[in-house]
Amino acid sequence: MSSGIFIDSCIIINHWRTPNRDSSILSQIRQKHKYIYISVITEYEILNGMTESFQKYWDECLTWLIVLPVDQIVVRYASRIKYQLKIKQKTIDIADILIAATALTIDVPIATINRRHFEQIDGLEIVSLK
Repeated sequence: MSSGIFIDSCIIINHWRTPNRDSSILSQIRQKHKYIYISVITEYEILNGMTESFQKYWDECLTWLIVLPVDQIVVRYASRIKYQLKIKQKTIDIADILIAATALTIDVPIATINRRHFEQIDGLEIVSLK
């Protein structure tokens, strides 16, 4: 069992929408990793699109997810990412930059269904899932 992995909001949403949640990507991740991290930015993304029926599910998720803050270290990583992207003449959403920066600060891979959101970021290990 791996010690940890960072997940993007798409993994949580995919789990919610999967009819048989025991076979979802998130269920597979939970079997392989002791610690599952998200950014507080991911929590914001989830809360922003939440419905009443999703609330109970989300509250249960928060009992085992580790929510990491955006702190000064994350901001410094994010600033470097933004600068590297500028040099490459690439742009990605600030939320994805902050999520990636948070994963980089704890040196764990990020699992995502939307690889293209993160593949431009140097040094970020991405676990592609479908």
